Amino acid sequence: MRLISWIPVMEYDRIIAACDVGLIFLDNRFTIPNFPSRLLSYMKARLPVIACTDSNTDIGDYIVQRGFGWWCNSNNVNDFTSIVDSVIKSNRIKLGDSAYKALLKDFTVEHGYKIIMGNFR
Repeated sequence: MRLISWIPVMEYDRIIAACDVGLIFLDNRFTIPNFPSRLLSYMKARLPVIACTDSNTDIGDYIVQRGFGWWCNSNNVNDFTSIVDSVIKSNRIKLGDSAYKALLKDFTVEHGYKIIMGNFR
């Protein structure tokens, strides 16, 4: 493991492209929903995602419902171990393609515009 405090975006994208799965860890004591932006990088790189988060954050629901990853509460080691076993047996390419499709469907400028403008009607 290597902790890097900051890297340029292009280098980050290159590192992400070499990964098999994206990881999102959030402390289970969080009480305010959190949606880490690194999810978009993982989706762009066509990575399936493991999210280990608090129960107040809906990022895990999003990942599971869109069919490109797994979720468990970040204080449950047994569930995490089970998920890792599932990842090993999974079709990561298919899951990664689902991640990319979800990115194109849910995170385009046009989609954001429609959501914002829908609140003004």
